[in-house]
Amino acid sequence: MICLPYAGGNASIYHEWAELFPKELEVLAIQLPGRGSRFVEDRYTEVDRLIPALLNELVPFTDKPLMLFGHSMGALLCYELAHQLMKLETGALQHLFVSAYRAPQLASDRKELRHDLPAHELKQFFRKLNGIPAEIMNNDDMMNFILPILRADVQLCDTYTYQERPPLPCGITAFGGSADPEVNLHQLQAWKELTASEFNLHMLPGDHFFIHSQQELLVGLLMRRMGELFPDCIGRHSYDI
Repeated sequence: MICLPYAGGNASIYHEWAELFPKELEVLAIQLPGRGSRFVEDRYTEVDRLIPALLNELVPFTDKPLMLFGHSMGALLCYELAHQLMKLETGALQHLFVSAYRAPQLASDRKELRHDLPAHELKQFFRKLNGIPAEIMNNDDMMNFILPILRADVQLCDTYTYQERPPLPCGITAFGGSADPEVNLHQLQAWKELTASEFNLHMLPGDHFFIHSQQELLVGLLMRRMGELFPDCIGRHSYDI
């Protein structure tokens, strides 16, 4: 399972997942340029430039069944990456898991581009989402350090242009937070239009970052779906949801 982070996030957000899933499933967390161990590398601000770079890194793994998981910005990247993987015609991609992001074909209802916001307004936007710990939000030095990463990531989302293509042949499972101020039920249900296979939607308690507050529940739902996809492997494990 290939996991992509939300805006400002890095591979470490999936650190615990490798221990929560059975050994039959390999969890690969993507470290995007410009953060974490890749901090000195240039950050990407355009989806069309980032996806080819990601695809190049993932080609060696297309000799085995793949699933993609992305939260928020990561969901958008997973969707575009899924289409590129399908072009390879390896049959590797089995399922797409998208979390806390509106279906890409829906236009944003924002009146302003977030990456153009003054620093204090951009900070307020992320404060509303409740994903950055208070001790970091209230530390000017730390916020000044991570703000360029956040700005680059939201620019990547703000400037994205949807291209109409045939629905993906793989199934899609979407997750949302019942109290998410950024993404609503209608926007999540619209992911159904992007698959020619089955679609499932799960609403979890919590805000935009239920990926952390409801990690156990989310992992349980992921495992249940994977057990249906691979009953001879993951299916033999029992997970209480």
